Amino acid sequence: EISACLVGSEMCIRDRYTGQHNGMRYMLKQTGEKPDLKLSACVWRGPYASCAVKEEDKTTEIFELTEDGRLAAVEWIRQQYESRLDYWEAAPSIKDAVPIVHE
Repeated sequence: EISACLVGSEMCIRDRYTGQHNGMRYMLKQTGEKPDLKLSACVWRGPYASCAVKEEDKTTEIFELTEDGRLAAVEWIRQQYESRLDYWEAAPSIKDAVPIVHE
């Protein structure tokens, strides 16, 4: 389960944390400038890495860079998964994915 995985893991605030669950990929990372740093949570359909996915194909939400913000981000990711089960489950297998060509 996504929330158990993220809540139970230690997250280094200086780095990004990425994962995937049944076709949904997600990333948590620090964003913004000091002293107004925030936590960005992003989801997109796999099997591609975030750098290979157009921004319009990602869903992102910003949270406070606190423990409460991290917990809220985990809950948001869980809700994103549960509200679009068919979309995530229809993600292509890595074996069926079309190679991305960067222009």
